[in-house]
Amino acid sequence: MSISGCITRKPPSNAELRAAENKLFEDINLDRRLSEIPGLARNARLDSASRDLAVDMLTGTGEVDVFMEIIDKHRLQSAMSTAQLGVFFREMPPKAKPLPDEFMRELLPSDREIIFDPIYTDAGVAAEEIDGSIAVYILMAQFADTASDGSAVPTLTGDLWPKDSLKSRELALFNLVNEARDSADRSILVFDNQLSALARTYAEKMFAMGFFDHEEPTGRDLRDRLIASNMDKYSTWGENLASLLNPMNPVQEAHSGLMDSPGHKENIMYRWFTHLGVGVATDGDWWIFVQLFAKKKGTE
Repeated sequence: MSISGCITRKPPSNAELRAAENKLFEDINLDRRLSEIPGLARNARLDSASRDLAVDMLTGTGEVDVFMEIIDKHRLQSAMSTAQLGVFFREMPPKAKPLPDEFMRELLPSDREIIFDPIYTDAGVAAEEIDGSIAVYILMAQFADTASDGSAVPTLTGDLWPKDSLKSRELALFNLVNEARDSADRSILVFDNQLSALARTYAEKMFAMGFFDHEEPTGRDLRDRLIASNMDKYSTWGENLASLLNPMNPVQEAHSGLMDSPGHKENIMYRWFTHLGVGVATDGDWWIFVQLFAKKKGTE
C-alpha cells in the first residue's frame, strides 16, 4: 500500500518515530478494549522483530519469505500464532494526519480483523524511515504458556540468564537434596560437574525448543543423551524436572514441588545414588530445573 501526493515534509526524527509507535500501540489497545477485547502486551522481542521487518520492507523485497528467518533470529519459536501487518509510505504522509492515523486508514478489512482477533496477546510495533520513505509494522503473537493438560511450558519472553549467574541456585538445590537425604538417614550425594553440565544443557534446550519433557520432540530420551555424552563411568540413572512461572523463591519452590511428587521424591531419596548434577535455566519469568542422579561405577 502507498500514499502519493505533492506535499512533502521533513523526515521525522527518531524521537518522533518512537512516539508514533507508542501512540499506534495505545490506539490499537484502546480500540480493542472498546470492542470488549483484551488489550495487547507490548513485547520487546516483537518490537525488535517488527523493526527488522520494517527495514526489510524499505531496503529489501518486502516479501514474507524473510518472516521466519526473523522469527528465528529473535528466538520467538515459542509463539503459537503470529501475524504481521505492514504499510509502506513512499512519501511522507500529509501533515494533517499523524503517522498512526495514516497507518490505520491504510489497513485493509482483513488487516483490521487481525488487529481485533482476541487470539493475540502480545504485539510489537516499529516505524522506520529511510530516504524519505516510511514503513510501519505491527507483529502480533500468542505465546505458548501452558500445555493441553495445563502444565507449564517454557517460553522465550526474554534472554536466558548467563550460566554463571545460576550456579549458586544450582548449588542451593543440591544442598536441599542432601538435607532431605540426611534427615532420612540416606548417604550424602557428591556434586558432579559433568552431570551438572549435561543437566544445564538440557534445561536450556527445553527453553530454546519450547517443550518440557524427559523426551525431546525428536524422540531423543535420557538414555540417548547419556550415550552421546560419554557417561559410561556412571550407572543407575534418575532425572527430575521442575518448571515454575514467576516463583517467589525458585529454588525452595522447585524442591518442595519435587518432594511432594512421589516419583520425584523417590529419585531424591534413592539409596544407591552417589552423585548429583543440577542445571537451571531461566529468563527471569520461567524457571526450569533439571536434577540428574547417578551411581558412579566402583562406589558402594
